[in-house]
Amino acid sequence: MSGSLTACLERLSGNAAGEGSDMGEEAASTSGSESSQGDSGVTRRIDLLERELSVNPLQYDKHLELIKLLRGSVDLDRLRDARERMQSQFPLSENQWTDWLLDEIPIAQISSEAFTYVINLFDKAVSDYMSVKVWQLYVEFSASQMHQWGENGTSNLRQVYERAVEEAGLHFGEGDNLWGLYIAMETMVFLGLQEIQQADSGGEEQEIIREQVRAQYDVISQLYRRRLSIPMIPHKITVIQAREWDNEAVPDADTLRKVEDMYQTLLPHETTLNCTDSRNTIELYRAYMLAEQSVGADTDRVVCMYERCLASHPLNEGVWVEFIRYCDKHVLKTAKLDNVHFRALRNVPWSKECWIGSMRHRERSGGSVEELMTSALQMNFPNSTDLLDVILEYTSSLLRKATGNNDVITELGKYIELLEEKLAFEGDPKDKLKQLKIELIVRNSDVTEARKQWEDVMLRHQDDVWFWFKYADFERHHGNVDLERNVLLRGVANSKRPKELCDRLLDFERLHGTLSQLISAEEKCTVRENQVVEVAESAEGLFQSRQVLRAARKRVKRGGEIVSRADMNKKFDPKSKKKFKERTRKVIKIAESSDSEDENKKQVKKVTEVATEQDTPAIPPDSNVMEVSQEPIPPMDQSNTIFVSNLPYGTSRERIREIFSDCGEIIQVRLEARRNLKEFLGFGYIQFKENESVTQALTLDRTMLRDRLLYVTRFVSKSCPIDMRPQKFDRVLDKKTLYLNRLPFDLNQDKLQEIVGDYGGVKQVRLITTRRGKGKGWAYVEFEEESAAAKALLGLDQLQIGDNKISASISNPPPSKKRDDWLSRKEGGAKKKVEQKPEEPQEKITRKTPYDRKTQVMLLPRSVKVQTHGEEMDQDEATQLMEKKGMSNEDFRKMMSK
Repeated sequence: MSGSLTACLERLSGNAAGEGSDMGEEAASTSGSESSQGDSGVTRRIDLLERELSVNPLQYDKHLELIKLLRGSVDLDRLRDARERMQSQFPLSENQWTDWLLDEIPIAQISSEAFTYVINLFDKAVSDYMSVKVWQLYVEFSASQMHQWGENGTSNLRQVYERAVEEAGLHFGEGDNLWGLYIAMETMVFLGLQEIQQADSGGEEQEIIREQVRAQYDVISQLYRRRLSIPMIPHKITVIQAREWDNEAVPDADTLRKVEDMYQTLLPHETTLNCTDSRNTIELYRAYMLAEQSVGADTDRVVCMYERCLASHPLNEGVWVEFIRYCDKHVLKTAKLDNVHFRALRNVPWSKECWIGSMRHRERSGGSVEELMTSALQMNFPNSTDLLDVILEYTSSLLRKATGNNDVITELGKYIELLEEKLAFEGDPKDKLKQLKIELIVRNSDVTEARKQWEDVMLRHQDDVWFWFKYADFERHHGNVDLERNVLLRGVANSKRPKELCDRLLDFERLHGTLSQLISAEEKCTVRENQVVEVAESAEGLFQSRQVLRAARKRVKRGGEIVSRADMNKKFDPKSKKKFKERTRKVIKIAESSDSEDENKKQVKKVTEVATEQDTPAIPPDSNVMEVSQEPIPPMDQSNTIFVSNLPYGTSRERIREIFSDCGEIIQVRLEARRNLKEFLGFGYIQFKENESVTQALTLDRTMLRDRLLYVTRFVSKSCPIDMRPQKFDRVLDKKTLYLNRLPFDLNQDKLQEIVGDYGGVKQVRLITTRRGKGKGWAYVEFEEESAAAKALLGLDQLQIGDNKISASISNPPPSKKRDDWLSRKEGGAKKKVEQKPEEPQEKITRKTPYDRKTQVMLLPRSVKVQTHGEEMDQDEATQLMEKKGMSNEDFRKMMSK
């Protein structure tokens, strides 16, 4: 662009530059003056923090405390050093960068070095996490200080704007702010050129300026077309502004219609994120990404969604792993990939998947993998298995390069020995490094040494079938028939699971052995298998004996009946209960000391009769003692039977029949009682003649009977696997259902129905109560449509009911782990009678929780979510507002950020 355009921009930004100059002079005088003497206690604390951080710079909270104390002083140099030390160790959040930049911007007027320093700070800030706020501050600062770039000011300013709209201009909710600043800047240039054109008298220079005005007009039109090709809030307003500028600034009808469809598809997801105040919005972002891909979004838009998710959840290892895998597959720019992998290791350095992905990226791009390995060895991984996997990935990359190069193989063997020493304190339980070393030795044609290494491995894994198979394969490829036979025979003799080895030995003898060798192998296999069976039966018998002994110890004699200790702890009054326990101890003492069995029974009967007569409280008229029918009980069918629980203890079969008589003909009513004591347990089963009666009976669920709520559900047989049993309510995100919390405990169903009924479209109200019908303080409200739920969400959230201010959110209950726990217990207790085929042993997977990890930086917050406030939209653009949850990242920032 010509010098007139540069002069125009400088003239338009002159006022801002003048104001900034005054600020710079004031800042310079402030920094040049000597700092006032602060409180001695604060000074000592600052000195102490600096000494601690010089020893261990990975103390996140100490960095925050030091910066907070220094911000209260006037020592800007010391404050800058503290921030730089923290930034070298951790990525900074949006608010931390904003505070730092706002402190440095006034000083940028002092010199060109200060201006360059601030520009470099901006480049570092936008590389940590995607932040529209930081980019907006960047472009505004660049525009006000454009004169410091000199002749290249205009081009440099445009480059900053282009980077801003390229990296953050795809943000659905906030990206329009950057586009608006970009268009406003170009419009100012256009107006300045028009002023120059009107001031010139004519001639060739006038024609040049006229061409510049026309070109600048086309630039603005092109910016409008680029902006309108992206679905973004606001959409209709931008279309109107573009048409007011020029009709050609609006894309063609097909493009506009496509963008409008994408806008309508993505708007509900954006609205959901804006209304969700929670630290757990990862699933919402994943759903958002799927919506983006469903409307044909390109790679840049998906990357933008990942960046937004990571800005809210910077410590989530799973999201980082997904991000680097997506970028490795779709992003072709090497510089972009380098930045993604660098940031992943900077945020989640304990993640082995991120280290492995970075190594593979370095290998593909021809970079140095050894530098990464050196850094990885300095990290504290959660367990030795993760560190071992990283080491194996590095050694395998070297192994690929070492093919046919004996020198490299030798060096690699030495490096593996060093890694073995590194893992010496934690161990390599599967000897993977040792096996890799054996492979290297074989490539060097030293089979004898490789066999010695295998013998060393087998000393630690004699009972593992898989290692014997590997050793036999080694002898098959590098040894001879006799050596392989010897390995198989040793495996049969030492393995705890010899069946697979026996099968392989017999197959081997059929192919390579003589008849006598085959018969000998069969005899040895039969003897070994019988030994294993005997050991297993002995272990099973011992286990059963211990179970019987344990059960016997838990039981005592009482009146000639066997009763467990749990049955004795009935709800007697304290005095009677104490006396009953004393007499029970006498019973046990008599049973242990008496030599005569008859005398034992007499003394036991005498003591227990006295205990029963004197200590047992009177049974109330409405007791839970019932008559147990001795008639044979017909089998119950799962399709026509219901389960009724929480029954009052005095309920009779006739009363149950009376309650459920309207549902259909009843075949039987079974009320469960404690064995021998005939004590009703408060639940039972009702079997109908017709299957349709079950559906009608389920409508009586939570009906009041005396002072209790009846719980009515379908009967599920014990033989039905727990993972196949039906659930009454799905534990998934339901946008038609609201979850209400902090309700008054005295609020009843009718009152709640009246409150939520004002919003219309209510399908069902479920007030969660105790067994006696008292509210627990929370409820679910199901609506016919999502729009009705969204409307009620706005009205009910923070609504004052009595002394309580309730909270409302979209129903998204956590998944139940009951079924998985049941399955894991069942599989753990089951006896594995069927022999399984050998397979490579799986390594124990250690759960990676913040409490298991050793790396210090993993517990430190890297970023906080800033709640997005969209601008006002008309009725056509407004859609459902979605779930609103508990503690937000903003609350977390207030606690942790200083």
